[in-house]
Amino acid sequence: KRLLNFIIIMLLAVSAASTACGQNLEIPQKEFALSLSRDRLELSGGETGELEVLILKSRECQRSNVKMSVSSVLPKGVVVSFSPEKGRLDSTKASISIQPDATPGQYALILSATLNYKTKGMILKLLIN
Repeated sequence: KRLLNFIIIMLLAVSAASTACGQNLEIPQKEFALSLSRDRLELSGGETGELEVLILKSRECQRSNVKMSVSSVLPKGVVVSFSPEKGRLDSTKASISIQPDATPGQYALILSATLNYKTKGMILKLLIN
């Protein structure tokens, strides 16, 4: 029964990854990997954008808790939140809010996940108009 549950979880993760990113993603043999539903976001002051972050876990990491964070310094007026932020996650929603006083420009945000004391991140290109 555990093996069947594991196979179902793995199939759902692959299916979600394929649907969210439009491509087939491989679940790593060891540790974990991240995938973003978008690699670029363009927003103006007062707007909020969302994207999905997939956490592709190897078999050894399936029961591990994940904690999401931002590894880069956020520009003034940019707020990033995750829903949910921590737990036994396979995916989470990242919300990027741009305050009206944010400085226009192009920025690289590193969205990160920590699992079993190891942190990995993906770069999101943010363009503020």
